[in-house]
Amino acid sequence: MIKMEFKSYHKDHDFLHVGCEEPRAYFIPYESAEKALAGNRDNSEYLMNLCGDWNFRFYESFEDLEDDFLCLPFKEKMLVPSSWQNCTEKGYDAPQYLNSNYPYPLDMPHIPDENPCALYSKDVILPENFEGKKVYINFEGVDSCFYLFVNNEFAGYSQVSHCTSELNISEYLKAGKNKIDVLVVKWCDGSYLEDQDYFRLSGIFREVYLLARQENHLKDIYVRQDVSDNLKYATIKFETDKCVKFTLTSPDGETVICGTTDENIFLENPVLWNAENPQLYTLLIEDESEFIPFKIGLKRIEIRGAIMYLNNEKVKLYGINRHDSHPVLGHATPVEHMKEDLYILKRACCNCIRTSHYPNDPRFLEYCDEMGFMVVDEADIETHGMGFEYRNDWDWMRWSMLSTVDEWEESYVDRAKRLFERDKNHGCVIMWSLGNESGCGKNHRAMNKYIKSREPKAIIHYENSHLEFKAVPEGEDFKDISDVESRMYAPLDYTKNYLEQENIPKPFYFCEYVCSLTTGDIHAHVDLMEKYDALCGMCIWEMTDHAVAVKGKNKEIGYRYGSDFGDIPNDKLCCVDGLVFPDRKLRPGYFEMKKAYEPFKITYENGKINIFNKRFFTTLGDVYFAWSIEKDGKVILSGEITDTDIAPRGEKEFTLFDKNEFDGITMLNIFCKMKEATYWCEKDYELGFYQEELSFERKEIVTSVYAPEVEDAKRFVKITTDRAVYTFDKSYGRLSSIISEGKELLAQPEKIQIWKAHAHNQEGQVNERKSASMEMARQKTYSSVISETENSVVITVDFSLGGASVVPVIRGKKVYEFTGDGALTISVDADKRESAPQLARFGLEFMLTDGMENMEYFGYGPTESYPDRHKACYKAHFKSTVTENFVPYVKPIENSAHYESIFGAVTDNDGKGLIFTTDSNFSFNATHFTTEILEKTLHDDELEPLSQTVVNVDLKHDVLGAKNDYFFDFEPERKWDDNKLLFSFRVTPFDKNSDNPFEM
Repeated sequence: MIKMEFKSYHKDHDFLHVGCEEPRAYFIPYESAEKALAGNRDNSEYLMNLCGDWNFRFYESFEDLEDDFLCLPFKEKMLVPSSWQNCTEKGYDAPQYLNSNYPYPLDMPHIPDENPCALYSKDVILPENFEGKKVYINFEGVDSCFYLFVNNEFAGYSQVSHCTSELNISEYLKAGKNKIDVLVVKWCDGSYLEDQDYFRLSGIFREVYLLARQENHLKDIYVRQDVSDNLKYATIKFETDKCVKFTLTSPDGETVICGTTDENIFLENPVLWNAENPQLYTLLIEDESEFIPFKIGLKRIEIRGAIMYLNNEKVKLYGINRHDSHPVLGHATPVEHMKEDLYILKRACCNCIRTSHYPNDPRFLEYCDEMGFMVVDEADIETHGMGFEYRNDWDWMRWSMLSTVDEWEESYVDRAKRLFERDKNHGCVIMWSLGNESGCGKNHRAMNKYIKSREPKAIIHYENSHLEFKAVPEGEDFKDISDVESRMYAPLDYTKNYLEQENIPKPFYFCEYVCSLTTGDIHAHVDLMEKYDALCGMCIWEMTDHAVAVKGKNKEIGYRYGSDFGDIPNDKLCCVDGLVFPDRKLRPGYFEMKKAYEPFKITYENGKINIFNKRFFTTLGDVYFAWSIEKDGKVILSGEITDTDIAPRGEKEFTLFDKNEFDGITMLNIFCKMKEATYWCEKDYELGFYQEELSFERKEIVTSVYAPEVEDAKRFVKITTDRAVYTFDKSYGRLSSIISEGKELLAQPEKIQIWKAHAHNQEGQVNERKSASMEMARQKTYSSVISETENSVVITVDFSLGGASVVPVIRGKKVYEFTGDGALTISVDADKRESAPQLARFGLEFMLTDGMENMEYFGYGPTESYPDRHKACYKAHFKSTVTENFVPYVKPIENSAHYESIFGAVTDNDGKGLIFTTDSNFSFNATHFTTEILEKTLHDDELEPLSQTVVNVDLKHDVLGAKNDYFFDFEPERKWDDNKLLFSFRVTPFDKNSDNPFEM
């Protein structure tokens, strides 16, 4: 038995790394120039990838480790890379989601005794070509810290979860088989600096590999660059620990120069990198038997006055925040997964990524170099929960505690060092971020000082460095820490005031703006950025729903969030706030980002359009514009614009047609499409669109000139028309039956609906509305009065709507007018109590009988649309199914409505059903779930669709955004005065085989 004794470094704040190499630039050596230039690191004979299945043993606490834990047999395996909590069926600890609070007591630097850990073990037989070389082991990401043992000898310790740790293990290796053991501990003293908003997961979550290096090898290289202010010259200087050979190749493959790194490179008319055209030089280092490739993006990034410039063009960051997140692997992000994330963002015209809130996999930046993304590269620091002395008791000064004390300075600077040194050669990095939500203090200044000492021209970002947060001690000023004025969720009026002051001190940058749950505010923010030069950019919060995949109940896969694993404390649903679902299918908000970020602007007048190129460096020559004119849902004229070589920031006018007088509902639709396929999209991919309303004349509806037959019984009234027999319940003041061609179309009586299944960011609105018992509001019928005219039968209902324990919130009249041709017009004239909260919605709900699966509408589509989320949609005649119309949010909420519809129809497979029409517009929705089902169901995979179809015809919805949670600005046109409720629409039996919905 071997008794292992080693120091518990994870409990000792004086030790950050033991046995580790100094941080260096990321690179991989190859045995030949050909392999180096091909660039797949797994093909290097000097690299041995250790990913795959490892032996695994889990411990509930570090204190439970046996003296001979390295010698005990293993019974289980664990995939590397992955997070052990994601193996939910194994019970290795539980995934825990927290936004800002720490999962353990704030007793710095101490950590709980109940501290889970796991031992990973792998037998390794070294390749023959490793013999005689120095062998290093690289861990690109381990949460939160690890102890390394090689052949049962302690070889080192390291922390900082999202940064590379490299250890020279040559002295511990032997010929033949070697045993590598890695003890990963869930929490260490460094965990106090890793309080990010994500699932708290543990394990070896990035790749592990061995590198064989020649005895006297190149340890590090810094490829410094300087581009002249007129962009005509560039200088490359090398900072290395030894002189080596190099070859520099231009982006078009021409050899530019060969030499040694003790020489500088001078380039005339250099090809510069930008996100629109990411041109890269290839630098090949030759060091005896090693060939090391780099892709070099030459650029000039600077701040002049309060404006940020890239290559002398004003910077505009159309950005997003991105966490590492995989529904099965946890924080592990395989190569294809990373690339797909970037493809998704390219397809949405996104050009900037903030690596919230830590450095990503080093290869991620290689892909950003190649694909064209400007990166705000963020240090692995967040101490958000430090501001809570007691739960929900926020203390601004306490928030800065770790950022201000001497004992933590080394830890802060270490994280800045590991960030900068690893990524310093990447052209895509335009800002270096000192972390996130950690108050502010001198330790941030020390981080700034370190990065500036290595690169004086570096642009530093840190959001909490301004004085408006009371996290800075009286009399101290840390504005110098950040080169940009950064904010999260600042009101637009505040931002305008900053941008319109006379002497703007710094460029303004939204490191976080909007929340993906609503995304309607994107457009107002982007309009502001495009108006003001000093507003250099903004990054949406955030890209992906974070969730853990489990076996689904009614689907193959279900997704779980905070609180689903008994994790206490937790922040429940805040983790499912992305633009894409966990499996990367697109949420509706994604299309709002895409619309706001599209690279052109179109204006229309008298048959002509003007196309403005919003790009700064490239033409629009890679796209074409397909246009069509649709009248009453049918194309009557179309064409294409292919002469699109419009200069950057230039514009061009095109004549589409001679100005004609249009009638009916006539729309001009213009779609921007890719001329050719690229690595991120197919040919004809739609990059954006524009719509102009040419005419919106509604055809006059000819009503019948005869009245229907009426049978008035004690409670029910039967109205017989040409196309339907209606039954009205006088006692309850509502329609109870529609029979058409012998078939019942209503499964339940219609009802007024003012409630919805709210999103979790609307807790403030929910509480207000529940105070008025809106969630349980029911109709009270005071009277139902029947009258007959020459052409119709009219039933007038005097009603109120209210819930338990409160006064009714709505009082008014409903009028049901039946005509002999089968049409039913329902009109509402009601008043909301002035003191009552804003309604979530107001409309009528109809539950239709089984088989009503097909739907069509004219309104904003094809995705869901609401008052504050519809600009990514356009008005057209859309056809779908009720099932396809549904949006499967991880936690079911209100979804799938279509804003400003003029009609909506639901039919069976024979084309028979009902159509709802209006002379104005309404919100139309058809689904297989009631509001009550959506609200009570916790997870999408637990939903059981009804065989019936629920149709909602709403006067209006309140906005999706949260009024208080994220300081959202509400544009005036999105505010709804719901004190007066006037609403009218028609219900008519419909046969899509013979009826024209535009004429009903």
